[in-house]
Amino acid sequence: MASASTRIAVTDAGSPLGRRMVDVLRKRPEVECVRGVERRAKVGSRGEKHENDLDAVPFDPDHRPFVEYLVRHRIDTVVQIGLAPDRVGRRASRVTEEADVIGTMCLGAAIGSVGGPVRNWVIASSSAVYPIGSDSPLVSGEAARVDSGGDSPSVAILEAEDYARDVARRGPHINVSILRLQQLVGPGIDGDLASLLRLPSVPMPIGFDPSIQLLHVDDAAEALAFACRVGLAGLYNVASSGSIHWSAAALRAGLRAVPVLPLGAGVAAPILMRLGIPHLPENLFDLLRFGHVVDTVKIEEAGWHPAHDQGSCLSSGVRSMTGRRLPRWVVATSKSW
Repeated sequence: MASASTRIAVTDAGSPLGRRMVDVLRKRPEVECVRGVERRAKVGSRGEKHENDLDAVPFDPDHRPFVEYLVRHRIDTVVQIGLAPDRVGRRASRVTEEADVIGTMCLGAAIGSVGGPVRNWVIASSSAVYPIGSDSPLVSGEAARVDSGGDSPSVAILEAEDYARDVARRGPHINVSILRLQQLVGPGIDGDLASLLRLPSVPMPIGFDPSIQLLHVDDAAEALAFACRVGLAGLYNVASSGSIHWSAAALRAGLRAVPVLPLGAGVAAPILMRLGIPHLPENLFDLLRFGHVVDTVKIEEAGWHPAHDQGSCLSSGVRSMTGRRLPRWVVATSKSW
């Protein structure tokens, strides 16, 4: 493991996870400097830059401005938040589905530049690379089979991860840590599963009650900060503690579970959404039938442990996303979970 990070740049720092990451790192006494980076300048309604804006540093398709930025600020660690759009905490309609392969390649070129100051590259990746289906294992470890063929979004994520590992092989002085995050919940989070849990009722596919696993945004940020602090290298799964059945998740979040046929809504999905009729969203179709859990033993053995379990992800995390007060019977029952 490399030495602790002291001067850190966080890319895609304007995302919900990126903002939380910057906040967490700035509270660490051992961290000398934290800079949040976006590829475009953020401006106010009058066109002026806000005083506390993030640094606008384009790093693709030309990585040279980012090289200059790293040298000027003596950055020893880069935390890449935006590789997997489904794990930054934004609503799916506001992000592209494919992983940021080009951005990762450009970041890698900058980080691996000759004489550069970077020694640690921490990447927030996605557990979506693991297959979900009737013939897939419920619990996926880091060595589990992944889908490396076809044109699924996971292929692009794997391509980016492979490129990052190549940077480590070409530059032995650079630690590359890839953290495959589960779906996020918590304050400011607006992802696929988080958006579903924001509704007053959720679909319960008839004949299925899958095990799911959430990751509180605070746990995600702390895991990434841990990777920075200890110079973690390699591939790690990250999730909040335990797993929970979908029916129990709805109960814990104070939601009404509505039985639905285990079929995709297809072209009718937008209409059903506008009418508020529960259905299986296409992007969560397999998850809500077969479930998915990742094995987090590896990162826990390295020294990181989540502060949240699945119950607190659903009770406190969903409440913070929706602003709803949970029913008293849910609050009382939660003490025994």
